[in-house]
Amino acid sequence: MKTEELVGNLVHDLRPTRHVTWRMKAAFWIMVSSLYLVVVAYFFGFRLDLSKKIYEASFAIPLLALASLAVGSAIVFTFLSVPRLEITRVQKSVPWIIVWLWVVYLGMSLSSSGGLHFHGFLHPISWTCARDLLLFGAVPFFVAWALVKSGAPTQPRMASFHSLMASGALGAIGVQLICANDSPSHLLAWHVLPLIVIVMLFRKLVATTFRWA
Repeated sequence: MKTEELVGNLVHDLRPTRHVTWRMKAAFWIMVSSLYLVVVAYFFGFRLDLSKKIYEASFAIPLLALASLAVGSAIVFTFLSVPRLEITRVQKSVPWIIVWLWVVYLGMSLSSSGGLHFHGFLHPISWTCARDLLLFGAVPFFVAWALVKSGAPTQPRMASFHSLMASGALGAIGVQLICANDSPSHLLAWHVLPLIVIVMLFRKLVATTFRWA
C-alpha cells in the first residue's frame, strides 16, 4: 500500500475541525468575562451614585483605561494562543502604553488632591477591595487560561503576563463599580497596586502551565 493510500484510509472517516481564530477567542473571552462582571457586581450591589459618576471624567477615564487594557491584553493572549502567529511590537506595546497613561493620570490626580494620604490605608474596608479584585478576576482568568492552554503557545511568558493583566484589569473595573471611595490614594493602593502585585507574582507560575509537555 502506498503512503498516499494509507493516509487516505486513516483520515477517511474523520470529520473536519472548525478553525477557531484569535478574534473568535477574544470575542468569547470578552463576552463571558463581561457577563460575569455584571452578575457579580449586581450580587454585591452597584455603588448608589453610579448613574451620576459614569458621566464624570475623573471616574469614566480610569474605567475606560481599564477596559482598554483588558481588551488590549485579551487580543495579545488570544493571538498568542493560535499556532504559527507571532506577536508584533505594536501589539506588545499597546497594553504597556495604556498602563503608563493610567499611572500618569493617577499621578496627576494625586498631585491635584495634595499627594498621598496614608490615613485609612489599613482600614478593613480597604482590604475588601483587594479581595473583590481577586473575585472579579478569577473566572475571567480561568477562561483566559483555558483559551491559551488549548493553543499551546510558543511564547508562554508573554501569554501568561497578558492573560493575568486582562483578568486583573477586568477585576479592577468590577471593584470600581461597587467601591464608593474615589480617593486617588485609595485607588492607587487598593485598585492598582494589587493588580500589579498579582501579575508580578504569578506570571512565571502561570507560564509553566503553558509550556509544551
